[in-house]
Amino acid sequence: MEKNYLEIILEDMNGKFDLVLEGHQVLHNEIKRTREELLEKIEDNSLAIRGLNGKVDRINGDLSGKIESLDVKFDKLDAKFDKLDAKVDKLDVRVDKLDAKVDKLDVRVNKLDAKIDHVNDNLGAKIDAVAADLKCHREDTEIHSNYCVSEERN
Repeated sequence: MEKNYLEIILEDMNGKFDLVLEGHQVLHNEIKRTREELLEKIEDNSLAIRGLNGKVDRINGDLSGKIESLDVKFDKLDAKFDKLDAKVDKLDVRVDKLDAKVDKLDVRVNKLDAKIDHVNDNLGAKIDAVAADLKCHREDTEIHSNYCVSEERN
């Protein structure tokens, strides 16, 4: 009985080994299929990445050229602004000189206004004095000669 029992146990173990081996084979096939699918996807992705790298390189080249072109344009604009700044500085100097001249002219005009006012006052006083003298002379002449001076001319 022992031999039969041992044979039964061995047969049972053999069946279980067959099941384990079958399971390993199924897992091996599944792993192999999954690996092939992943390799295919990796290859597809690698092709897509290479294509994108080419596009990125082209875009990078285009942008680099455009950036260099913009740098040249900005340098030209910067030079123009520097020239304009120099011109504005020169104009500022000229305007400052003109302001100084205008200030001097204002002083001279104010002095001339004062002189004109002074001359006007003096002339007014002298004309008033001459008028008073003339009036006195007329009155004196009319008294002495019974002569009347008329302001009207014929």
